[in-house]
Amino acid sequence: MTSSALDGRWLRTGDIGAVTQDGFLKLLGRAAEVINRGGEKISPLQVEAALSLEPHIGEAAVIGAPHPIFGERVVAFVTLRGTTELEAEAVAGRLRERIADYAVPERFIVLDELPRNAAGKTDRHGLRRCANKQFGGVSVP
Repeated sequence: MTSSALDGRWLRTGDIGAVTQDGFLKLLGRAAEVINRGGEKISPLQVEAALSLEPHIGEAAVIGAPHPIFGERVVAFVTLRGTTELEAEAVAGRLRERIADYAVPERFIVLDELPRNAAGKTDRHGLRRCANKQFGGVSVP
């Protein structure tokens, strides 16, 4: 923890949340993971939730990758279930019925499995490095 995370008695974790109608706190993601596509703020978790409804997608991780005009583009890394080929156009069309058009991934990258960090969580930094290599842009530590 650094001193920049402390604000008086508050600890700024970088988590984004909302209070439900029942009064519970629902975590929506991390501020650092929000994708800024031409000024539109996109929650990767929202896109991942929509992708989880696709019958042939096993797992999904969504990140922002460099884009020369919009700043970032939405990229989905997915694993497949019950098929060996992703019909990206069809998936994108169904996603447009569930989420905003600007949040639909511009690219789908199929992996055998999503990379994991030591804690077993999806390695988003590794996915960003992969996307940066493919689309160009600044390196991610």
